[in-house]
Amino acid sequence: MVEEKVLHSITNYGKIVINIKDIMKENDISIYALSKKTGIKYDLLKKYYHNEIYRIDLANVAKICYALKCDSKDIIKYISSEN
Repeated sequence: MVEEKVLHSITNYGKIVINIKDIMKENDISIYALSKKTGIKYDLLKKYYHNEIYRIDLANVAKICYALKCDSKDIIKYISSEN
């Protein structure tokens, strides 16, 4: 019998990193200004800015990308545990 690896039993599978800080600096836009431009609450954008977000809202990502004129791959990165 062949054993199958179960993904949920792996304890160190890497992480997702949200980085809008650098792109915001390039665009010279504050969290407050981005909040006004996107309609996303300031406190929530602050969590994105500091990479403290645990559930990614795709509509918010689309708004951020539109406002910052970037692609989602520019702000959402996967870091493998093998790195």
